[in-house]
Amino acid sequence: MSMIIPLSKQDLENTIAFWQGKITADYQLMEAAYFAIYTEFDKFLNAALLHYVLGGKTADDRTIALRLNFKDNTHFKNVVGGGSNKFEINVLERFHNTQTSAKIWVELFSPQDDPFTKAIYYHTNFRNNSKVMRFLRNYIAHKSPEAKQTYVISNLNNKAFIEPYDYLKEAFTGYTQPKYDFFIEIMQEFCDLILKPIS
Repeated sequence: MSMIIPLSKQDLENTIAFWQGKITADYQLMEAAYFAIYTEFDKFLNAALLHYVLGGKTADDRTIALRLNFKDNTHFKNVVGGGSNKFEINVLERFHNTQTSAKIWVELFSPQDDPFTKAIYYHTNFRNNSKVMRFLRNYIAHKSPEAKQTYVISNLNNKAFIEPYDYLKEAFTGYTQPKYDFFIEIMQEFCDLILKPIS
């Protein structure tokens, strides 16, 4: 059995704190800040997946019931990735691409104990905004015509293009909180639900 590293969202919190003063001084840095924070969020979720499938405990000292057992990270990647050494599982992609990965995912956890699925169903704001959060991240990362088109259609509702930092500065209709703060709060809350899953 491989050594299980304790699960923590401290890197995410540190990244949020690092950027806070910078975006206060220059809101155009929200784009870079969002990308850095989303990257830490993604890393946390992937670390959490490995933590749980290798037998790690939750923050309240519970063990997640597994349908498959793995002796280490390599064993996990070999089984789930079909023997490919280059296989990487991306938890956030799984949320949006269930056709290719749902079967594998269902086989990992006992249905009543899957911390990721429970968190998705419990956290309405994550469920309703995770796609636009990812599309925004993809546009910032790639700046490709395809990523821009998806950002304009999904995030901007097919309205005129605005830079991501301007998009993040705005609030959703009916709210006063900037989208930047709203999305960061969603990531923090979602990580908390993964650290201490709903019973």
